[in-house]
Parts: sequence; structure tokens; C-alpha cells
Amino acid sequence: MDSLPIIAFVEKIVYTATGKYLNLIQKQIIFGTMMDKSYFTIAEEIGYSEGYVRDEGSKLWKLMSDNLNENITKANAKSRLRSWEFPEGSPQLYLDHSHYRNSLQNSILINNYNDVNIAIYQEQGQTSSVSGSNLCDLSQMPALKLCLGRVQEIYLLEQAILTHQLIEITGLIGVGKTTLMVQLVDKVKDNFESVIWRNCSFYNSWRELKLELIQIFNNNQISEFEQDNLNYKLLSYLKKHKCLLILDQCETLFQEGQNAGIYRSGYEKCEQFLDYTTNLEHQSCVFFVSNVQRKSLAKQESSYLLKLSGLQESAKEILRIANLKQDEKWSLLIEQYGAIPLYLKIATQSINTLFNNQVSAFLNYQIIPDDLEDILLKQWQYLSKLEQKIMIVVSQEEQEITLETLLHNLSEHPSSLFKAIQSLLRRNLLEKREDENYCNFVTLPIIKQFINELVSADS
Repeated sequence: MDSLPIIAFVEKIVYTATGKYLNLIQKQIIFGTMMDKSYFTIAEEIGYSEGYVRDEGSKLWKLMSDNLNENITKANAKSRLRSWEFPEGSPQLYLDHSHYRNSLQNSILINNYNDVNIAIYQEQGQTSSVSGSNLCDLSQMPALKLCLGRVQEIYLLEQAILTHQLIEITGLIGVGKTTLMVQLVDKVKDNFESVIWRNCSFYNSWRELKLELIQIFNNNQISEFEQDNLNYKLLSYLKKHKCLLILDQCETLFQEGQNAGIYRSGYEKCEQFLDYTTNLEHQSCVFFVSNVQRKSLAKQESSYLLKLSGLQESAKEILRIANLKQDEKWSLLIEQYGAIPLYLKIATQSINTLFNNQVSAFLNYQIIPDDLEDILLKQWQYLSKLEQKIMIVVSQEEQEITLETLLHNLSEHPSSLFKAIQSLLRRNLLEKREDENYCNFVTLPIIKQFINELVSADS
């Protein structure tokens, strides 16, 4: 049975009783219950504690029991919900939630690995209330996918919000930055007057994005005289309202073929706004979420940086959900792909399709799946020529490479080389390892393999 009508039915009950829509945790509890999952499994998948999920579930079942005049529990919820009639698309059932069906289609389009991920259908295309008169525009926030681990990262961000005005989250494509932010928003949104999520790739200039944000704060109205000095005007709203502003996919603000952190034409004043958010007093918090770390000159006390790395031990859950065999080989696969969630999900699709879930056969052929190759090629094309040269040298080394080796192997001026290395570190394509005497650099094995194959094909 389609779970969407069931979720809409439960949401109608919750909305009638409380005036609020279901949050992401409640939706996950419903999905998990309909799939016979325990609270422990649900909690593991979304990165919350079992006790918290159990408490939220108990509140949900009690609310339903009170409003349906029957005893609903986790144990009987599936059978009781399945016993109701759900005419698909019924307007009286869906509470003006016809967007659920569209959200389902969008989720499948966005996530090509739906057999691995669990999609939670976020209210897309709407501006709705957080609580009371609070402003909440999450129309550009994607659906929550499978969440594993990240408990420590969520905790760090919850603490950082209390003391920092600008928080930067960076990491490789597919490491889970956006998924982490969706989890965080659901946990902290009630602490803010306004919560706004914007995807920077949707806009042609920083001015266009600022005008839209100011319109949101100004009841969708903006006059001619308000269209000057927009950075300051936007900051004045952040002073007046306690706002959580998420700027996602900020890597699209930067130039291609240049060192990391140089803004594209039309986006230069974004950095001025970000400086304002750290240097001037206000009560809001701005998130800058990007594959590329900003080229900031100094670390300010009011800013916070979180560099997101792979899942490590939690990555095995992705392979378990995909029903991969030979779990003794899982560690090799995870190491090769750097425990990056998206990389592993792409790999599992190929292992499912071509190798009958046999991990060893996939590793023996040393293939890079097409979808991952496309992602890595796009990253490669964003690099400057010198960055590409550095990555080629790094990829040809079996072990970590020292700065001295890079200087010896590349006939470049040290100043240019240092800048390019710093740029690769900001892109998260290089990782720095330090010991007592040397500063060494390394990249992921799968990135090495991709670059070596690329160079071989061109030679």
C-alpha cells in the first residue's frame, strides 16, 4: 500500500489537533512503522538517539489515540492504519497537500539510488509557518534521505548556533552536507523566528538572491528605493528578526578554472555580506554550505567551520541496506571510496546490477561507475591547470606526498605552488597529514584511480 495517503491522513489528525504539520522525525517514525522497523533502527537511520525517537513516537501515538478514540500504539499502528480507507488523491484527506505526489516524483529524480535511500517527503514549493506567526520558507530544502551517524556533528552545530553568527560547512560532493543540514533544521527551527533555505544554484546573481530574501522578510513587497545597498538592508532584517538562513550549494558562486574561492561575476558582494554577518552585531545565524571552503583572510570569533569527512564505521550500514555480500570485503570498499555516502551508494548500485551483490568481483575489476565518473570529472574541470598538475603528481604516488616532493617534481614558482595547494585543501580534494618534521598530502584512492585513468586516456 502507498504510504503517502497514510502520512497525509496522520498529518490531518496532527494538524487538526495542534495546528502544525508533521515534522521529519514524525514522518520517519510513520514510514519506519509501516515497514516493521524498530525504534532503534529508525533512530540509527536518521542519526538521533533511540530514546528521543521513542519519546517522539509515544507522543504521536497518544495524539492519534486521543483524536481517533481508540488505543494506537507502535505495536498496532500498522494494522490500524491499514484498516482505514484511503481514497488516493482525496482532497478532504490531503489537506491541500497535493504537493506530496510532486515531492515523491522530485525525490526520485534527485535521488537515483532510491533503493538505498529512504526518502522523507518534505513540504516543497510552499512557505509555511514554523509556529504561530513565525516565518518558515523551506521551499528549496530537499527531501531528507537516509541519515547515518553524524550525531557528533549535529551536537557540534547545535552548540555553534548559540555563539556564532556565521557557520560554514564544507566537504566533498556527496559527503552529506545538505542531509546534515536538513536534520539540523528539523531539530533547531523552533528556536528561531524565521527559517529560510535557499539553493544558490537557482540564482543568476547575488543581487537576485538578496532581493528575494528581502521580499520574503517584507511580505513579498519591495519598493524601488529599497533596491540599493542590499547587503546592509538584508543585515538589518537579520538584526530585527532571529533568523536561521541556510545558503546551500554555495560552490556555484565560485569561478571555474581558477583557484578555489574566487567569486563569479555577479557574486562578488556575497563575501561583503558574509563579512557583515561576522563583524556586526545581530541575533541571527547564517549557514554557508559548500564543497569549496571560502577564501577567508582570518578566523573570526563569530564564525565557525565544520569540515565534513566520510562516515567511517557507519558507512557499513549503506552496504547492509543494499544487501551486499562478503561483509569481510566491506572495509576495502569503504576505504577505496573514502566512506563518502554518495560514492558508496553509486558503487552499491553497480555491485547490485552487475555483480550479484559480490563485493570482491567489483573490486577485482577496479571499475569506476559512470555516475561517479561524471561527478569526479565535473570536479576536475573546475580546477586550475596548476591544481590539475598537482593532483596528477599526488595520484602517481602510492603513499602520502611531501611538500618538498611536490616542489621537486613541479617546475613552478613556490608561491604559485603554495597557493594552488591551499586551493586544493579548500576544495577538500587534498587532505593534510602532519608529523614531527614534514607536512604531507594525500587524496582518496578512488580519486587517484580516476585521475590516473584520465591521464592514461589522454596520453
